[in-house]
Amino acid sequence: MFEDYIAGLTSPEQVLLNISDLPRGIDNYHIDVKLSPKFCAEFKSLLTDYLNLETSEKPQRLKNDKQVEEFRNCYIDMMTVLINRVKLIQTPSK
Repeated sequence: MFEDYIAGLTSPEQVLLNISDLPRGIDNYHIDVKLSPKFCAEFKSLLTDYLNLETSEKPQRLKNDKQVEEFRNCYIDMMTVLINRVKLIQTPSK
C-alpha cells in the first residue's frame, strides 16, 4: 500500500527566479546582522520550551508565562537600540 502511494508522487518542476532586478530595500540592504546575546539566549530558551510543548503527548502550557514577557521586552529593547542607531546615522542627504 505504501509503495502504491509513493509511486504516484513526482518531483515538482524546478522554478528559477531572477531577483537581480528587484530594488534594494530596507529588508535586504544589510546582509550581516548581529543580534544581542541576551536576545539570542531568550529566544533559544523560549523556542526550546515551545518545541517541548508541541512535541508533548499531553496538553501543556508554558511553564513560565514570564518567559514570554522577558523575550518580548528583550526584543523591544533591541529594536529601540536599532531605531536610535538608524536615526543617528541618517542625514537628509541619505
